[in-house]
Amino acid sequence: ECSDAVDNDSDRLVDALDPGCWTDPTDPTTYNPSDTTERTYVTLEPTVPDINLFVGERLSDVPFSTRNTGTMPIAAYEYTIRIGARSEAPVTRTATLRSNQTDSINGSVSFTAPSTPGPVPLRVCVTHPDMTVPVCDTATINVRAYQCADTRDNDSDNAIDRSDPGCRTNPYDPSTYDPTDNDESNSTIIVPQPTIMTLTARDQVVRYDTPANLTYRVQATTPLNCRLEGGSMPARTFAYSLANIGTLVTSSVASNNIKSTQTFTLTCTPPAILGVTIQPTTRTVQVEVIPQVQEI
Repeated sequence: ECSDAVDNDSDRLVDALDPGCWTDPTDPTTYNPSDTTERTYVTLEPTVPDINLFVGERLSDVPFSTRNTGTMPIAAYEYTIRIGARSEAPVTRTATLRSNQTDSINGSVSFTAPSTPGPVPLRVCVTHPDMTVPVCDTATINVRAYQCADTRDNDSDNAIDRSDPGCRTNPYDPSTYDPTDNDESNSTIIVPQPTIMTLTARDQVVRYDTPANLTYRVQATTPLNCRLEGGSMPARTFAYSLANIGTLVTSSVASNNIKSTQTFTLTCTPPAILGVTIQPTTRTVQVEVIPQVQEI
C-alpha cells in the first residue's frame, strides 16, 4: 500500500507523504515503500466522569478528556456524546495532540434531567480516520430529587417536604413552599421581627381611679400570638393571623381604673417551630396617676 499511488486509508495522503508509511511517524525520512499498510494506527482514549443533577435541572455541557495513547501525533479527531437513548451530532475537534498528550473540553449538549430520580447512562466516543473503530467511555448522570421534594424527612422533625417549615420561603405560610429547596433543615430559618409594633397611651398621666386608654399597632410578615397586660387589668390576648400578614392591625383598649403608676406590656411571639429559637418582641408604656388630694 505504501508504493501503489493510492490513498488506501482515505486520509488524503499517499505513499511517501503518509506518516503511516514511515517507520517513525514523526520523521518523513523514514519512509518505507515496502510497508503493507498506510494506516497509522492512531489510538485515542476518552475519559468522562459521572455527573450529578437535580430533577428538572438543565445540562448544557459534558466535561471529558481525550488522551493520545499512541505514537502518532494528530491534529483533529471526532467525538460523539450519547445521553440515554439520544446521541448528539458528531463534532470535529481541532486539537494538536502528540503522544501521551491530553485534550480536556466541555462538549455541548442539551439535556433536561427527568422528573423521576435515577441513573441516566452517559457515553462519549472518539474516533479518527486512522482508527479502525471508535473508542468509548461510559459514566452515569445521577438524577436526584431536592430534599424538599424527595418524600423523606431529611431533618428528622416529623415534617416532610410541603409540610416542613424549612421548605418554605415564609415558614408559616404553606403557599410559599419551594420544591427546589435542597435544605429541609429548620435550622436555616430566621424568624423576622414585626415590621411595626407599638404600644402607646392616650394620656401619659391620668386622674386617680380612672382607666388608662391604650393603643397597640402591629404589622408583621409572620403570624403572632400577642398578650397585653399590666396593673390589675386582666391579660388580653389576640392573634395576628396568617390572613393579617402584611396589613396593619390597630386597636384601642381601656384598662381597669388605676390608683397608682402602672406599666403595661405588649408581648408578641410567633408560633413555635421545632428546632428554632423563637424570640418574643415586647413593648412597654408607663402611665402615671395624679395622687388623690384630701383636704383637711
